[in-house]
Amino acid sequence: MVYILTGDIQTGKSYALNAWLKNKSNVVGLLSLCNTDGTRNFTDIRNKQTFSMHANDKDTEEQKIYVGRFIFSKLAFEMANSIIQFEVHQTDYTYLIVDELGKLELKQSGLYVSTRKLATKFEGETNTHLILVVRSALLDQVIEHYNLKPHKILHKADLKLL
Repeated sequence: MVYILTGDIQTGKSYALNAWLKNKSNVVGLLSLCNTDGTRNFTDIRNKQTFSMHANDKDTEEQKIYVGRFIFSKLAFEMANSIIQFEVHQTDYTYLIVDELGKLELKQSGLYVSTRKLATKFEGETNTHLILVVRSALLDQVIEHYNLKPHKILHKADLKLL
């Protein structure tokens, strides 16, 4: 089954997922958490490894991705894509989280490489589930872009039902 956790921007979707998975041992994937200073990190759920999404002074122009006021690191997204691609082939999980699909993925960038075919793997599945995080303003575009049918829409309060 494909679940889509949605809500407005900066409303705690990722933090709700992080709290939900603390009591679960069968969840893998990637969280995108915001620090108090506004910077964002990826967290590999399996091994709790955290790494910055943002470009640094050592990154060349070709290694940078510009999105609004943010400058992200292509290398960080390559690492994030590798994590998702690794996890999708494992068998020791019930839930695979991808946080989040947004503007970059709609432009076939960001996490697009690892997520473009994910939905078909989880269609009709009853033992393993995909949880995608999508801000509400982009929900319809992401559903169409990834052809996410069938799917179930979740809000933060619905996580306790999983």
